[in-house]
Amino acid sequence: MGLDDALIFTRVVECHSFTQAASSLGMQKSTVSRRIALLEERLGVRLLNRTTRKLRLTEVGQAYYERCRQIMLDFAEAEQAVMQLQREPSGLLRISAPIEFGQLFLGRVLGEFMRQYPQISAEVELSSRLVDPLEEGVDIAIQVGQPQDSTLIARKLFESGRRLCASPAYLAAHGTPRSVAELEGHRAILLQH
Repeated sequence: MGLDDALIFTRVVECHSFTQAASSLGMQKSTVSRRIALLEERLGVRLLNRTTRKLRLTEVGQAYYERCRQIMLDFAEAEQAVMQLQREPSGLLRISAPIEFGQLFLGRVLGEFMRQYPQISAEVELSSRLVDPLEEGVDIAIQVGQPQDSTLIARKLFESGRRLCASPAYLAAHGTPRSVAELEGHRAILLQH
């Protein structure tokens, strides 16, 4: 009830008629009349003085109308603001990415994104640490591997192959492994994400 009744009441006042208000709302006149009566009963006050030809607001009705009208205007403004955001995104976009990824790819992609959406500003953190997007207020976190939090929405950007590298000096001193089994006993630095 509440907000719907306020809308009906506001329309009745603005149309100066139950019949016209009902027509503009796509309702029966009897339904509109009953809803106003129930509203007055619920509030415990008379909002409208009715005669066969005229509707007049009571003093309380005038105050209630002004508040309801403002609520309707605020509601319409809120809807308009949301629709505007859908048409043209704006605000701050916080991005976290690994240093190497940011240096190689992010600048180019972000530049194009900012040209396409000039109302958005970006704050980028390039770091090798794993961020918690929800805890740190990050909108987009580019990470290697699966997210720790299963409630996050994750998209695979690309496959990252694993590499095994060794310097020529190391291979000369310790030999070149020819199979995975030959890796046992070799010294290694592992990069884990």
